[in-house]
Amino acid sequence: MGKTVGLLMAVVGIWATVEIYTNGMGGAFGGRLASLGLVDEDARSREPATKRVRESVQRAHDAQEARYDALLEE
Repeated sequence: MGKTVGLLMAVVGIWATVEIYTNGMGGAFGGRLASLGLVDEDARSREPATKRVRESVQRAHDAQEARYDALLEE
């Protein structure tokens, strides 16, 4: 019984960590942390970390492609 409870606690901990990592503190658990006042309201409006990283990589890729195009035209 003790091993089952320990395993369940580990699974819940991993789930909560992934939820907060992917959606941020304000967006985790459907924004319930922000609505309960556990985090500031500004955190709710922020985009998840994965989306910010994806957009940053896309901007860097687009900038590099523009530099290549400018060099190839010359």
